[in-house]
Amino acid sequence: MAFGPCSHRACVSVPIDDDEQLELTKTYTYRLERTDELDRRIDINTTSGTLTVIDDPTDEAVLKLEQPAYSVHEESRSVTVCVEVCRPVIDTPIDFSFSVLLNTIDGTAVSTPRGDFRADFSALQRRPLYFSVRETRECYNIPITNDDTQEDTETFTVTVNRTSSLDPRIRLEDNVAVVSIIDADIATVEFESTAYSVRENAGQVLVCVAITSRHSYCPVGL
Repeated sequence: MAFGPCSHRACVSVPIDDDEQLELTKTYTYRLERTDELDRRIDINTTSGTLTVIDDPTDEAVLKLEQPAYSVHEESRSVTVCVEVCRPVIDTPIDFSFSVLLNTIDGTAVSTPRGDFRADFSALQRRPLYFSVRETRECYNIPITNDDTQEDTETFTVTVNRTSSLDPRIRLEDNVAVVSIIDADIATVEFESTAYSVRENAGQVLVCVAITSRHSYCPVGL
């Protein structure tokens, strides 16, 4: 930086890169240093300063569950729920890390035992899901109980929620999904015998139907 004769002010233009990334506010330090030619009678009172670069406030991203509904057989023992973040206008990554919260809500499938019945899945309460810099997709495995009880298809709900520190330019959409648990305990109903023979003077014949399953279970009612 050069001062002309009798000049009391000199400036330099610092280029700023106007990129399309979603970024946090960044700070840089600039410094003044003496050159060998600078007259010793000239003191440098302020040797450094701070430059703050604020990202374009119109930049934004959308965070959502990858699917609005999931279906899983209980034999799988878990269901993988994925969250994705994208830029709706410009397909560029997010240049900082952040986290969101996963929660589950009981439905016909429950996360606590009921009498003699085990819980159907493991609950999530404000479980953090972390996104690293430039990461666009994160998943979490929710444990599913594989029991021997014959049940109807049961459901519970998964939600994605904001943390208090989540950048306001990241907005949530489609942040609720329903998980259906399909029972793996298939039972068969059949006659105990395919043929009966009875004398007419017996007055009646007892015809029986049996329920069979690969597991031992208590029927929920037919």
